Amino acid sequence: MTNDNHHVRLGRRTFLRHGTLVLTAASCGSSRLLADADSPGLSVGLLTDLHYADKAPAGNRYYRQTLAKLEEAAQQFEQDKPSFLVELGDFVDAADSVDVEQETSYYSFDQKGIHFVVLDSCFRSDGQPYGRKNSHWTDTNIPPAQVEWLESDLKANDRPVVVFAHQRLDVSNHYGVKNNADVRKVLESAGNVLAVLQGHSHKNDLRQIGNIHYGTLVAMVEGDGAENNGYCRLEIEPDGTLKLTGFRNQQSRRWEGQR
Repeated sequence: MTNDNHHVRLGRRTFLRHGTLVLTAASCGSSRLLADADSPGLSVGLLTDLHYADKAPAGNRYYRQTLAKLEEAAQQFEQDKPSFLVELGDFVDAADSVDVEQETSYYSFDQKGIHFVVLDSCFRSDGQPYGRKNSHWTDTNIPPAQVEWLESDLKANDRPVVVFAHQRLDVSNHYGVKNNADVRKVLESAGNVLAVLQGHSHKNDLRQIGNIHYGTLVAMVEGDGAENNGYCRLEIEPDGTLKLTGFRNQQSRRWEGQR
């Protein structure tokens, strides 16, 4: 399969932002993925770091195998019928051009009593957004204007919060957002942030800082063969308990509710 001949069963209606892809429609095998808005609880399909490219493997990255791995994940999500899907970043390994049609690359939305926030740290230290060959992957920042927006957004919200990000907000090494301490301070001040789901470092990891769970998901691109796939389903129960069911290399987690 080539990049122009996608056989994965994911819908075409998407909201694409710099760091995160939120898929709101089902595959061609089902006309509707969004679950009944009045049903209890909520589930989210999650995957990250697909790094798809039509090129030979490098190290432990098997770029072409991403399409088959994504097909497997799509079949699982068709069965589970999550409320929506989230790809946490690095959807493709490289592109010939940069799509800049979106007005804002960070945003929030509500679903079944939960407030979701999507952050974008694809900004250089000087505040300039990532473009074609104008940045380095270790120089990731959330600009002051976005931090101010986040603080305002959380203050205006009284629902439990789950945050999606690509680069990590819980570490100070080269996988971490440089000003993530400032971002964590805002999240902790809100008092109702349940968890942050992130990718970027390609491995399972879990930390708890300031009563917030930071779950890092395994990369789909890493490893040869279907057995080295990785994706998961996040379920949020009415009491605020979060259950992460991992498939293949993705570890499962359970975090008790804080509501």
